[in-house]
Amino acid sequence: MPTFRDYLTDWGMLGKHKQRALERAVGDLPAALDLAAGRLRSPSGASFYTQLLATHAHATWLWGWANEAPLPAHVLRVAGTLRSWGERQNLVEMTSPTVFDEVAEPEALALVSTALTPATGYYRAPAARGDVYVLLYGKIAEEPTCAEDILETIHAFASTFAVDERRAVTSFFHGLGLEVEEDETCVRGVLPSGQVAEVAFEHRRIVAMRERDRMPSRVVPRLARASRAAG
Repeated sequence: MPTFRDYLTDWGMLGKHKQRALERAVGDLPAALDLAAGRLRSPSGASFYTQLLATHAHATWLWGWANEAPLPAHVLRVAGTLRSWGERQNLVEMTSPTVFDEVAEPEALALVSTALTPATGYYRAPAARGDVYVLLYGKIAEEPTCAEDILETIHAFASTFAVDERRAVTSFFHGLGLEVEEDETCVRGVLPSGQVAEVAFEHRRIVAMRERDRMPSRVVPRLARASRAAG
């Protein structure tokens, strides 16, 4: 039976890619969040429909569907849908009312939720006793996907989470709808433009990344990894 870490491996990069596109489009929030109305407005004027995903305090994630605050049902719909999905997959992280950080990191839960839904991304709103996580729905001005942006997403995700990196990259390329080419040491994602995002591995861990197109290849250095959660 797949574990939550498996779903983070398969879907986390796609969620990260959506999140990075949202952050580029609206910049750094704070934003005006009306939780009961299910609306958020950014300083740039962008407006989003919101769904309460969870709250987080004292190293504990509390799913929106388990929140006892008097909130209208329409802002909890997606959280309930994710719970139903988790029940079908037998994932305790998606079906237990609370999840400790040592079991699943808040960002991991938010990224998987973002990837599994049509959400544009998520927003973490500071609150008096912790943070409020909401999923955002709305249109943003997106630039065409390019190989450089894809590789930056891969680096950002792999520097944070301890997963099977080859599996994660392959799943990410498929999730983006790219043509995927593989050999013993590399996985390549071919964009409709003809650009190629190429990732090399040793023992299923990334050792190099480069983008290729009509111009000479450009190597993207792998930066030092940040501290990583235990797998």
